[in-house]
Amino acid sequence: MASSSVLRELRAVASAEKAAVLQRFFKTGPGEYGEGDRFLGVMVPQIRAIARAHKSSSTDQDIQVLLASPYHEARECGLFLLVGKFRASPKDALRTFLSAHLSVLPRTSLRYAIERFPRDERKDWLSRR
Repeated sequence: MASSSVLRELRAVASAEKAAVLQRFFKTGPGEYGEGDRFLGVMVPQIRAIARAHKSSSTDQDIQVLLASPYHEARECGLFLLVGKFRASPKDALRTFLSAHLSVLPRTSLRYAIERFPRDERKDWLSRR
């Protein structure tokens, strides 16, 4: 399964020091913006590289496993895989998927997913969070 390989690669490049910084940056304390979110300490360029490496081998099930992860970076990688998969497909398919998974997507990941939508539609998606 590609999802287990992705998680293994994310853990291999993880940094406890960066995780601590990200926890503060994304305000994960009680009552804060990202309350309860957990981080491995992997930076976005590394996450994108891992997603690219698994683009052709990732199934819908792999993406769902990543999106359900307790770790921000795994969910973000899953979203990068999802966006890559739907870039060539109709946006309606992406909208359907986002509607079904909106409650588990971090706001930052949602912003990546909708970056090519029209401005008014992006505002609408962000207001649902």
